[in-house]
Amino acid sequence: GRPINRIFHTCWSLMITLSVCGAIAQSMSIDDGLRNALRTVDTVCTLMFTIELLFKLTCCPHRCAFVKRAYTAIDFAVIFMGYVELVESDHTSTPVVMLMKTQAPILRLLKIARHSSGWRLLVISMGRCREPLLIPLYLLVLMVTFTGSLMFWTEQNFGCKGDDCLLEDVAAFISIPHAMWFIVVTVSSVGYGDVTPHTVPGKALASLQIVAGVCYMAMPLSIIGNQFGTVWQDRRRVLVLDKLRSTVGGKFDIESMRQIFHLYDDANGEITFEKFEQIVDSLDLGLMGRDVRDLFGAVDVDGSGNISFPEF
Repeated sequence: GRPINRIFHTCWSLMITLSVCGAIAQSMSIDDGLRNALRTVDTVCTLMFTIELLFKLTCCPHRCAFVKRAYTAIDFAVIFMGYVELVESDHTSTPVVMLMKTQAPILRLLKIARHSSGWRLLVISMGRCREPLLIPLYLLVLMVTFTGSLMFWTEQNFGCKGDDCLLEDVAAFISIPHAMWFIVVTVSSVGYGDVTPHTVPGKALASLQIVAGVCYMAMPLSIIGNQFGTVWQDRRRVLVLDKLRSTVGGKFDIESMRQIFHLYDDANGEITFEKFEQIVDSLDLGLMGRDVRDLFGAVDVDGSGNISFPEF
């Protein structure tokens, strides 16, 4: 069934891509005939998404866990937005409806991303980065608060005051939050240029902040990069564990692992390579040939050619 699954997923992804392109194109000035055709395509896609969700709810063995998943919420949101767009016209659209229309394409693209092993690895990597990123986040708050306040004081005290002052000589920042906005833009190395210090001391302080911002950005980027590199090197095992967690409906303990193991073990209480291939194939991880054998070798610690339960 693997070729059929690939064909189905390819066609399904193409349909989602077509619906995304249609939703984006409808925001442009296009011919009424083409707009009506795109709306028809959008209606068909919404109906297909509805049927897909109904099938999932009917066939899912763990409905409670399935409904609580973030991707299920995305499915409901995509379907809801599709039906709202059917009953709302362009002339009666409210700001809320317009917001839903603009966010519909990205939510539909997430329906494709859920089947991507690369996307799952990225989500897992970002999940592991949450705790380490709290340290640079706290440092950022300190930096923005301290430097923003100091920048505001510098501009207010060294800037020109009076009715005869030129615009480029007066204080550049009207409040501490205004100066903090400048610090955030500077630290992130974006540099919008909408506001800049006017005084010499303010420019000197901004120069120091630019250098500090470059050093600071290396910290969170290295945390994210290292975590993703670690996950990528161990991607096969990470994908199997992630898929097993979703298969058992969120409950993932030693007993759940034992039940899965006994579904495929032989009379000797071990899993052969052929049985292991069936496990990988049933999880729909997209691993084939050498990847499956490398994963089997990583699990088969003693190199016996079979996997025991402790190894599993």
